[in-house]
Amino acid sequence: MAALSETRLADEGQLKEEKDGYTFFWKGKPANEPRIHGVGFAIKNCLINHLHELPVGINERLMTICLMLASSQMATVISAYAPTLDAQMK
Repeated sequence: MAALSETRLADEGQLKEEKDGYTFFWKGKPANEPRIHGVGFAIKNCLINHLHELPVGINERLMTICLMLASSQMATVISAYAPTLDAQMK
């Protein structure tokens, strides 16, 4: 599993890549707004069954995912995007 930032994709969604064995989840700004942010997760398809729930996109800068572990324990992973530039992109 990998947490991703600057995905620059619109809205929220998922894409399953059978050939490579990953599912990509993302959360970004609406399609009618500039897409300079975005967060997501790339998750190996064999781990999808271990998800407590699908990833939750809070906004275009935060997304969480909850994995089921052994002994009825869970782990929450956060994907966070913090821009590094102060100026607007042109």
